[in-house]
Amino acid sequence: MTSKWWAVMMLGLTTPMAAQAALEQPLLVGTYTKGSSEGIYQLTLDEQSGELSQPRLLAKGNNPSYLAMQGNELVLAANETAPGQLSVFRWEEGRLSLAQQLDSGGRYGCHLALHPDGDRLALAHYGGGIAQFHQHNGQWQAQALSQYPGQGPNPDRQEAPHPHWVSWSPDGQHLYSIDLGTDQVLLVDPKGEVSEALKLQPGDGPRHGVFSDDGNTLYILNELSNTLVVAARDSESGQLQAQQRLDTLPAEFDQHSQAAAIKRAGNKLYVSNRGHNSLALFQLAEDGQARLVQHRATEGDWPRDFTLTNSGRWLVVANERSDSLVSFALDEQGHIGAEVSRQTLSTPVFVSPATPGE
Repeated sequence: MTSKWWAVMMLGLTTPMAAQAALEQPLLVGTYTKGSSEGIYQLTLDEQSGELSQPRLLAKGNNPSYLAMQGNELVLAANETAPGQLSVFRWEEGRLSLAQQLDSGGRYGCHLALHPDGDRLALAHYGGGIAQFHQHNGQWQAQALSQYPGQGPNPDRQEAPHPHWVSWSPDGQHLYSIDLGTDQVLLVDPKGEVSEALKLQPGDGPRHGVFSDDGNTLYILNELSNTLVVAARDSESGQLQAQQRLDTLPAEFDQHSQAAAIKRAGNKLYVSNRGHNSLALFQLAEDGQARLVQHRATEGDWPRDFTLTNSGRWLVVANERSDSLVSFALDEQGHIGAEVSRQTLSTPVFVSPATPGE
């Protein structure tokens, strides 16, 4: 992607150059840097063919395992290190330049999210701690840090709290965190006080979630039990109530697997299964209830993350252990079709469109 392309995008101009650029979907990839990867990478997907370009390094960094885009100007990265760090990068001439870096307040940052207004940020640390930041004069500053006790029945994975996901509700009224170690979805106030919004079943090990557009439903993916929980949300209190529970794995599969990522596109919900090495597709009804309709192999090992392109025509999987990024075609019903293209990159753990959807 050229700097001229970014200038066109940021000005919002409709020109032949912009139309040509729209035929390519830029993707950002976060990696673990224990192998040959060095930080944040970019590749493009050809919207006509689904072909992936060779990844190129945008910025060096230590384990940038989760990224968030702040408009078209900034990329925020959770560095999964001890102590954890928040890194802020600015687009300059088609590359990322480090603009700010600060202690994130916990250990092993693994997920972050922006408030819908874009002026607040939350970051979950697998090693403990939910950090909140606010923006002042263009700089991010620490606002609050939540630390709390707890554990679950799994002695290997739930010996202590493990916040794994954070997000504000779409209306911006409530900040939620999903804790794998305590089997809870938590409400976090601006001062860092936490309260329980939902208690899941013992040993569920919840990992990630995604809201419906109206914010009335939260879909919760449980890593340890390989289940999907559909929970109704009270928009005033923020409390959640479990309405439905489904398996993410085929009934006949009896080997080890760990659910990982969850994404929603309209009335379709996708989750990844590490171990079974598959994507599961759920159809969502008008009342928010889910129905499993497909399993599709990810053609790689340990699908930690995946994304749908902004056009909704393609899906790209980051297979962590097989060092691969693989694209798949989606039909009009959202079903996952044949593998189209693949590229090699050491330990990819995050992938997302590099620009906000239209």
